[in-house]
Amino acid sequence: MSSLTTNVVDAEILQEVSARHLVDALKLRLAVQVAPVKWQAPLSQLADAMEQGKALEEVVQSGASRMPKELKCLVQESIKLPEPGQFLVECLKARDEIRSSWRDLARLCIYPVCLLVFSLLVGVGFSFCINYMIDTTWIEDFGLAGVESTVEALRDQHHAMISMALILGWVGLLLLTIYFVGPPWAWVAVMGGVMLVGKPLRWLHMREILHRYYLFIYQGLSLPEASTAVSRSFSASSQAVVTRKISERIEAGTTLGHALASSLLSDGILRPILFMMDQRQDLTSALRENAQLLGWLVDRRCRGLSAMVPVFMLLGVGAVVWSALTVYFLGLSPLITMISMLATWEMQWVIF
Repeated sequence: MSSLTTNVVDAEILQEVSARHLVDALKLRLAVQVAPVKWQAPLSQLADAMEQGKALEEVVQSGASRMPKELKCLVQESIKLPEPGQFLVECLKARDEIRSSWRDLARLCIYPVCLLVFSLLVGVGFSFCINYMIDTTWIEDFGLAGVESTVEALRDQHHAMISMALILGWVGLLLLTIYFVGPPWAWVAVMGGVMLVGKPLRWLHMREILHRYYLFIYQGLSLPEASTAVSRSFSASSQAVVTRKISERIEAGTTLGHALASSLLSDGILRPILFMMDQRQDLTSALRENAQLLGWLVDRRCRGLSAMVPVFMLLGVGAVVWSALTVYFLGLSPLITMISMLATWEMQWVIF
């Protein structure tokens, strides 16, 4: 009788464990829908293995080497939590929302930059045609007053356009090098100081950090444990340096609000909000609400930029086009006047 009872209990435990694995596998399937493209295959493999009855810890240990570094850090921290599947779903949902906001922000900047590059290419091409494909040495043979200054102005304009194109190309190459070759934190460190886009970019990264703290504390971790877990989960991402410094401050006895406010992502708008977190009784609610507030701030900033960027775009492109073409037209206008006068004299000579 006792062995029968034991078998029944064991069967119920196995059924409960199997059901929990299936639930976690389903949550991983949901996480795949909002995960980055390079994360989808590893997450699908985890879900496949769990549907076969394997534990998440076992699957992670066997397949961790095939995961992207950032995903591996996140998954390794999730297996220490009571509900790892729910944690991964919430993390990837927040990440997808943040990436969507960043795409909207980048889209506002890419179009005017492309238009500026195109206008510079037109100016450089026009300048090249005037200075190298058209022989202007014959202009000096007329011996007219002011011709030398006209030729010099054309050459100066050509050098100015070339210099602007080289500067823009150098900046673009530098940004591409930082993005593809530099460490993960370098992109945020550089772009975070750029006018217009730097502040909302810092807000987006702070929003993800606040949300990650909220998820760990909601799963039952204390603040020091959550701080260490957040730092480890971001150890292969662009927030690695910031989260490590925040964790070190908390381990030294600093409150969460002051530790966050002292980070490089904080600014004059965020600091009062983060300081107020230390006055709240419910830290999880404060983290969730502040993360939502940062999302609202980014959305408002994107709306403001969508109204401002077209104006700056028209002014910048108009200035480039005007500077590229006006000098040439002003320089060629005396020649056009001279040619008209020569044509008039020739007509009068023929008549007489």
